[in-house]
Amino acid sequence: ALPIFERLEALPGVHVVGPRDNTARGSAISFVVDGLHPHDVGQFLDDRGVAVRVGHHCAWPVCRRFGVPATTRMSPYIYNDRSDIDTAVEGIVSAQRFFGV
Repeated sequence: ALPIFERLEALPGVHVVGPRDNTARGSAISFVVDGLHPHDVGQFLDDRGVAVRVGHHCAWPVCRRFGVPATTRMSPYIYNDRSDIDTAVEGIVSAQRFFGV
């Protein structure tokens, strides 16, 4: 199975914001989904038990730089397993289907 970073980027309409290198980025992954507000993505993930943060994350200039209203941010760590990643990916796809994007 692909790591979460690659799985997110493989989803149509999903774009990771920020460095592509784990050393520069750490475990936090901010992303946007074309046609969906991050708060809607966050709600779909929350409904599935996936904890994410949404908003500017104290980085409003970065949001302006990338032309996005906000991002969804997940922070996978050693306590997450493949099923957690599967659930997150499935939640994003479900949100896209629900909103027709």
